[in-house]
This record gives sequence, structure tokens and C-alpha cells, in this order.
Amino acid sequence: MKLGVEILAFIITVGTILWRLSAATTTFTLIGERQADEIREIKVAMEKMETAVTAIAIQDVKLTAMSVRQDSTDKRVDERFTRLEKMLDELRHGKGMITSS
Repeated sequence: MKLGVEILAFIITVGTILWRLSAATTTFTLIGERQADEIREIKVAMEKMETAVTAIAIQDVKLTAMSVRQDSTDKRVDERFTRLEKMLDELRHGKGMITSS
């Protein structure tokens, strides 16, 4: 009788261990599936961010080119005004080209 009780207790213990292992395996499987879903979501978000960063980089290149062109235009305008101011100063002082009719 005592041996039967010990065998029954052993079987119950082994059954409990197997049940808990199966529950742990199920939990690990669910965790793995959730992580896989999260990884997929992260990949999608990264692709969207790559698209946004590329668009920003393109805009930066365009703005830089516009700035260079504007600087060049400003320099030419400044040079013209400087020449015109010099000519006006010369005319005020009687040094400019004067034609009489």
C-alpha cells in the first residue's frame, strides 16, 4: 500500500511537472510570436523613416543649391550697385563723363 501511494505521488509529481512545462512552452511560443509581430512593425516603421529621411536629404540638397544661386545673384547685384554708386560719386565730383550738346 505504501509503495502504491509513493508511485501515485510520483506519477502526480511527474504529471504536474509535464503540465507546467507545457504551459511554459505555450507561454514562450506566445512571447516569440509577439516579438515577431513587433519586429515586423519596427521594420515597417524603419522603412517609413528611411523614406522620410531620403525626402529630407533631397530637400536639403535643393535648398543648398538655391542658396548658392541666391548668393551668386546677390554678389552680382552688390557689384552692380557698387559700380553705380562709384559712377554717381564721380559725377557729383565732376569726374564722370560729361557730354555737352
